[in-house]
Parts: sequence; structure tokens; C-alpha cells
Amino acid sequence: MKIYYYTKEKKYKSKDTDEYIKKSVYDYTKKDNIAVYRTKEGKPYVDDVFVSVTHTDYFLVICVSDSEVGIDAEKKNRKVMFKSRIIKKYFSKKEKEYTLNSDIGFLEVWVKKEAYLKFLGTGLKDIKNADTFNLNGKFTKIDHKDLIIYIYTEENSSL
Repeated sequence: MKIYYYTKEKKYKSKDTDEYIKKSVYDYTKKDNIAVYRTKEGKPYVDDVFVSVTHTDYFLVICVSDSEVGIDAEKKNRKVMFKSRIIKKYFSKKEKEYTLNSDIGFLEVWVKKEAYLKFLGTGLKDIKNADTFNLNGKFTKIDHKDLIIYIYTEENSSL
């Protein structure tokens, strides 16, 4: 598994993302002619390896792996609007307790939820059912000075 970080002066668009996926997969596999496809839910995929993508403003992070993976990131200094409403609607009891009076705690739970859903490839429709304290796989926090990044993998996967 390898993580690729990209920054840009403008926000990322979908076609930019596909080019960076190809670049990352080539670096990981050394295979040419990489095609990027998307599931009906919009999850990108390529032949022979697994990819997961996250972007926030001017950052793009791509994880390439030999097994299924989900990655998500948010800026550490992100101000969250409607935080209490989101917590009430989408967070489990344990997640609510963890995020009490903490912007970072909120962002950590949210990033974990999205990483898990990207692992599943279902989109955000199942976010309420994604209890980050009660899943079978594992979350790995990736250190970054500007971003909160979590990767979700099956329990026996290694980074």
C-alpha cells in the first residue's frame, strides 16, 4: 500500500483526479495504459489494484493497495457548519460522546465514516449506519501537518 499526496493552486476536478490516479497507479505497478473506471456510485477503480481517493480544497490524496481500501481527509482547521445537527442525525451514541465539545473529534469521526464508506463503495447513503466504534476492519491515522487522514482496511491488512 502506498499513499500519494498532491497539492494544486486550484480546486481539483474529476478529470484531474483521473490523471493523478493513473500517475499513482503507474508508480505503484509500473504498468502502462491504465484506465480509470467508476462504479454507479462514483467510486473510481482500475484493473489489478485497489484505489481510494479523497480531496479537500487544494489537496488530493490517493491510496493504492493490493487489497480493498478506503481513505478520507479533511483540513484540520475546517470550520463545520451545522455540527450539532450532523452529530444528532448521523452519529452513534459513542461517536456523540467522543465528539462532545471538540472540532477535531468531530472531524476524526467524520473522516473515519467517509473512509469506511469509500472502502465499501456505497457512497454517503449508509453514513448513519457506519459506527466507527463498531466495525470489523481497522482505521489507521496518517500524520500530515494540514490534514486529518484515516485509512480503513480489513483487519488483517498492513500498511
